[in-house]
Amino acid sequence: MEQGTSISELSMTGTRDLQPDNVPAKTVTDGYEKLAELMSLKPETAIFRRFQTLIVTNLLRLQAELQDMEHELAEIRSDDAQSQDAIRKGYRYDFRSMRDWKETGDSLQYDLLVAIGEKLAEYNTALSQALTSSKAARPEAREVRFLRDWLARPSLGNDFLNDIERCTWEDANDPDFLTLFPRTIQKDVFTSFLNGALLDVYHRLWGHKRK
Repeated sequence: MEQGTSISELSMTGTRDLQPDNVPAKTVTDGYEKLAELMSLKPETAIFRRFQTLIVTNLLRLQAELQDMEHELAEIRSDDAQSQDAIRKGYRYDFRSMRDWKETGDSLQYDLLVAIGEKLAEYNTALSQALTSSKAARPEAREVRFLRDWLARPSLGNDFLNDIERCTWEDANDPDFLTLFPRTIQKDVFTSFLNGALLDVYHRLWGHKRK
């Protein structure tokens, strides 16, 4: 990298001239370390799989488990309501007695409610992550080609991926890719900068002429 060249400048340069041989070499690295360096210097190459099928499968699993827990809770509540034990019978009105009775007696309902709370937290986290993933932008075809070319070239990625990891950026996964730095964001940043610079020049020239 030339002295004084910033990562943002490299990023904007890369959007105009996306060729593997133009990637600046900061240090001598290899494997994933070298790939991480590439992605940090040229953000448009930060392309990852979203694993959409696995995300949905995980959500279906959590949903099914919560469905079962909901049904089990209904049965326990029914049993407690029909119990001859006055304390258990009053669980429907008093969470405190349910909690306190757990210390000295039997409170399946309280234990299950705690477990449901933990499962709901896991489920809602998974839902939030799924929504975030679904909104992530897809990379452009030329950016994916660039990354594949970089990985394959002996002087660059040197085809370092092994075993099943070699499948990560295969053609079959194209619909599953997301990019951390969409080109639209890069364009917006550059456009904002350009517009601001042009406006400054305009105001200086126009203001000078009016004096």
